[in-house]
Amino acid sequence: LGVALIDSLTGIIYEVNPRFAEIAGRTREEMATIDWMSITHPDDVQEDLDNMADLNTGKTTGFNMNKRYIKPDGSHVWINMTIAPITVEDKTKPRHLCMIEDITQRKAFENELETYRKNLKKLVDYRTNELKETLLRFKTYFELPLIGVAITSPQKGWIEVNQKLCDILGYNEEELFNMDWVELTHPDDVASDLAQFDKVASGETEGYSIRKRFIRKDKVV
Repeated sequence: LGVALIDSLTGIIYEVNPRFAEIAGRTREEMATIDWMSITHPDDVQEDLDNMADLNTGKTTGFNMNKRYIKPDGSHVWINMTIAPITVEDKTKPRHLCMIEDITQRKAFENELETYRKNLKKLVDYRTNELKETLLRFKTYFELPLIGVAITSPQKGWIEVNQKLCDILGYNEEELFNMDWVELTHPDDVASDLAQFDKVASGETEGYSIRKRFIRKDKVV
């Protein structure tokens, strides 16, 4: 843990331990000649100044924040910083302890995780829109009065049917939903149809085409 003694009004750094200097990328001697504002990332200075103002006016007894220090080579290090005031005899020269922890790796991981989350959201949104378009095309095709189309369940029941299929079989939707396609299939065609259907259900094949006979409601084949 890096620890420093700092002037609460001027920001001048009086003393640091070796770990503080190491995190800031400077020697302990160099740290004793600068203030915390000069090594803080410009985007983080104002938030820190506001917190220090609250500390100096007694609105808070300390604070914690994440911020960046700028190293001499221009790179930056993310730190988790905790500020705690210390008791001094001269109230005109308030001082505080600054305790810092290097969280650069944690921040990098968080950034990678956020990037992954954003990319995943983009992919999900893309796939969702793609699926919507596919479903819309399917619905349009489904409703065309050209051929009979149906969605069936693994239990061979009717889940959805179009009007053309109802016309072909002579049943309305409600009647078909209370039946399965096996009982409407001609007995001589059931075995071959079931064999192909079971292959799809087991994942052995993605689909099949077959010539078969249905028995209409009026018993016409």
